[in-house]
Amino acid sequence: MLAGIARRTTLGLCRSFLPREFQRQNSFIFTSSYPRRNLHLSKWRTASENAIKTLGYDINIRHNPPQGFSIREATFVDIEEITDLWFKSFNDRRYISSKFFDVAMPESQATRNFLRDLLSMSIRVGPSKLVTHVVEDLSNDGKIVACGQFSPPQPDGPVDLPFPEFPKEWDPEIADALWGKKSDSRALLLGKQPHWWGIFVLVDTEYQRKGLAFPLMDWACRQADATGTPMYGIGTPMGYPYWKKHFGFRERKMLDFPVRPETYGVYYMVSIVRPPRVAP
Repeated sequence: MLAGIARRTTLGLCRSFLPREFQRQNSFIFTSSYPRRNLHLSKWRTASENAIKTLGYDINIRHNPPQGFSIREATFVDIEEITDLWFKSFNDRRYISSKFFDVAMPESQATRNFLRDLLSMSIRVGPSKLVTHVVEDLSNDGKIVACGQFSPPQPDGPVDLPFPEFPKEWDPEIADALWGKKSDSRALLLGKQPHWWGIFVLVDTEYQRKGLAFPLMDWACRQADATGTPMYGIGTPMGYPYWKKHFGFRERKMLDFPVRPETYGVYYMVSIVRPPRVAP
C-alpha cells in the first residue's frame, strides 16, 4: 500500500500525552509484546481517555504480532531501515514482476533521500496525524521486517501535508499520478467524512507469508470499528485481494497510470474502502 495499501509489502512526537508510567524509550503505545506495568486502574483509565481525545485512537487496542515478533511505534532512528524496507517491498525484482516502481521510484540515492525526508516529516508531525508502526524480528536482533502507516480521523478533515520535492530523475507525469491521485480519490469518495486512512503497509520480501501485514492492518481496522468510521486505502493489483478477503475492503474506484510500453506497460491501482463492522 503506497500512500494507500499494497501487500508487498509511506510523520515522532513527544511522549508527554501520557504519564511517565506509560512512556517507553522506544514506543509511544503499548503492544502485546510490551506488557503494561502494574498501574492503578483509575489512573490507567484516565490516561487512556485523555490519549483517545488527543491522539484520535484508543491506546488500549493493541497489536497482536505473531510469536517471535514485536510491534512498536517508529522513531527517527528507524528511518534508514524503513527506507531499505520500502525498496525491498516494491523494487525487489526477484519477487515482483511489475517494473512500475522501478520506473516510478527507482532505487537510487535521489529516491532514498525523498523517502528519508518523507518519513522524517511523518514522524515529526506525530501520531495524532500520522502513526507509523514497525514490526521487529526478535530472533534477528530486532531487525525491522514490516511497517505500516495510518492516519486517524481528523476533526478538520483529512490530513494534507506537503511532500518533499520530487527527484528530478523521476518521470513527472507518473509521480503526479502516483502521489496526487491518491488524495484526489480519497477526497472524492469520503470528502470530510471522518475516516481512517491506510497510507502504506510494507513487508520485507524475505518475510512474506509470516502474517506480518495482518496485525498492522488489524490494529487500524479495530480502531476504526471502535469509533464507527470507515477505512480508506489504495490497493495494488496483488494486494487488494488480500485486504478484501481478510478485512472486507471494497473496490470503489480504479486508478490508472500513464502507459509506458517500453518499460512497465500498463499499471493500475484501486481505491478501496472498508465500512466499519461495529457501530459506535
